[in-house]
Amino acid sequence: MELHVGKQPVFIHETLLEAELEQPVECDVLLPDYCEDIQKILKCTMEPVFTRREAAEERLELEGICLVTVYYRSPGGNLCRGEYKVPFSKTADLRGKATCPVVWAQGVCSYVNCRAVSSRRLDIRGAATLRVAVGNVRQQEAVCSASGMGLQLRSTTRPSTRIVLQTCRSLSLSEELELPESKDGVAAILRVGAVARLLDCKVLAGKVILRGEATVNFLYRGLGGKCETMELSLPISQMIDAEGVDDQCRCHARLSVQHAAVERCDRQDDDRRLNISLTLNAHLRVHRNYQAQCSSDCYSTQYECGCKTQNARLLELNQEVDRTFLYRERMELPDKVDHITDLWCRVADWKVKTEDQDALICGKLCVALFGRKGEGDLEYYEKLVDFEERVPMAGGAEAIFRPSLRVAGQSYNFSGEGSLEVRCEIAVSGCAYRCTSQPLICDITLDSTKQKQSRVEKGLYICRAEAGEELWDIARRYNTSVEYILEENQLAEGSLEKSTMLLVPVL
Repeated sequence: MELHVGKQPVFIHETLLEAELEQPVECDVLLPDYCEDIQKILKCTMEPVFTRREAAEERLELEGICLVTVYYRSPGGNLCRGEYKVPFSKTADLRGKATCPVVWAQGVCSYVNCRAVSSRRLDIRGAATLRVAVGNVRQQEAVCSASGMGLQLRSTTRPSTRIVLQTCRSLSLSEELELPESKDGVAAILRVGAVARLLDCKVLAGKVILRGEATVNFLYRGLGGKCETMELSLPISQMIDAEGVDDQCRCHARLSVQHAAVERCDRQDDDRRLNISLTLNAHLRVHRNYQAQCSSDCYSTQYECGCKTQNARLLELNQEVDRTFLYRERMELPDKVDHITDLWCRVADWKVKTEDQDALICGKLCVALFGRKGEGDLEYYEKLVDFEERVPMAGGAEAIFRPSLRVAGQSYNFSGEGSLEVRCEIAVSGCAYRCTSQPLICDITLDSTKQKQSRVEKGLYICRAEAGEELWDIARRYNTSVEYILEENQLAEGSLEKSTMLLVPVL
């Protein structure tokens, strides 16, 4: 009788990199011609944004911009803004070859300083921390079945998930806006904020269709010197090519804002028309669930047998996390500020740790505002506050959860003299996986010319089995099969809940 061995592709998760990379930022810049001179710098902020994340062969390549915004006051007392895009690139070596990489990257501002060298020249120095993780999905042919020549195979079925595709596509939106008659004409744009929301995601054969909405809000100074805010929404509709994807796949998608700009139209003396432009990133991660037949041990009751094994990490998609939580903060206004022109929030930093089988997100939220006291000049104020959010992770296996966080909305109201109640909606998006370590048999060798030397004589034996003992271990010890023991003792499972006497047939 011949030996028949069946194999199945199993998709193994490997971690090729987990690191924090430091990116220095140094630039000497001039104000654009349309900006007023600098009298006093109020605040300098920096946000690292990735434009490219690619792992190939044994190297990770990152590209992006550090978006530096400088708020300052002009000699005439006006609030002004300068914005600069400082490009960066970074590489890191991987621990192995990336054949189907899964890249996660998070950029945070470590620090940024700005000084006015002259009334129109700025010296900017800072650093960004780039937190990166690179996984790889490697296909391995593993033994899933075997029969003949007395071979016994220990196997189990594990629900598993294959990451079929991860991609990030850039999208562009633009619109021309005419201010309503009730609004003053635009002298200068002071702040621009934007958020993109995914409303629907559909998977077709080789395609992913996204539908969403982008909300842009901005602060501007009117021709009369008064600062005003406006908000508008832009629809998002995009079809993205996704090779190897079909309607049996699950796609986790999210939208992020790479850059938002509001500018006056080029037409001369037209201060009521604005050009709105957005650059968005559409992030896709496509999964396919499958049943992994995992064989971990084997022996033959007739011949000498050996196997080649390896320890593999298998992923199972636990949940797709897309949730928004509300954070409230009571904020004391400084210096008797009694008027707020604009208030906004941003997630300054965050990390994830496992606690009591849950994912605990610990972060810092920056609450920033422009305000003044009486008829004085506008000043910039900010407060960093800590926040925590717990995400339940079902199952006791090792969890992998690397989410993205953004502010989805904010509002405030005066809660008493000299204080505010700020409400901030923080959106959490990401995929949570269970990760289990599983031995896999990749190949079996059996020599039909070598009879097994340690064969037990044929007969029916009585064995005392302890609670929790596996029938596989008993069968191997007696050189018989688990099926024989199950049948002889009228058992349904391969492990024992309590100590008992067993009949062990050896044929």
